[in-house]
Amino acid sequence: MRVITNRRFLFPSPLAGEGWGEGDFEVRQRGGQLNMEAYRIGDHVIAADTEEDARLFYKHEVGLDPPPVIEALSVSLEVPAGEGKTATIRDIMNKVLDERNSWLRMGVPCDLHYPFIVSKL
Repeated sequence: MRVITNRRFLFPSPLAGEGWGEGDFEVRQRGGQLNMEAYRIGDHVIAADTEEDARLFYKHEVGLDPPPVIEALSVSLEVPAGEGKTATIRDIMNKVLDERNSWLRMGVPCDLHYPFIVSKL
């Protein structure tokens, strides 16, 4: 299991919901709600708020420069979910966001909308 550290909060960590911290990725609001989109970069499907966040995340986490053209995917698209199973991008995104909400409910600082890899194609 690989742990992705959250670059948004600096030590000492603020309590969940307090402060904005410093980091590479910003939380953006659209119409009062936060929306994550799915982007295909190379053979990875990445969930992020914007294409720019997806590019930065790909460069930091995968270690490669993203291609000039990135494909936006529908969240209804089915992707590999491990062990020969498939799931929609929406289902995987909801699962990760539910896990992050659990951390927030326990008082652990966590950026709910930090980009993540949904699947590798």
